Amino acid sequence: MPSKKKFVTIVVLNDRETFTDISGCRICVIPQSHYEDVVNSGGDARDFNPVVEIELDRTSLRLT
Repeated sequence: MPSKKKFVTIVVLNDRETFTDISGCRICVIPQSHYEDVVNSGGDARDFNPVVEIELDRTSLRLT
């Protein structure tokens, strides 16, 4: 019988205060020089061109 408990998976950012639910979140790998260019120009996450993206809400863990 399936468990009736409900959970929400969240991501806590490195300031240890900011969080969001995992839906739509990604881990992105970008070259350091590109990261520095975006940060130094006042850009935001939309300005990154990742070489790898991992969509967290499409990742699963099966507990047995």
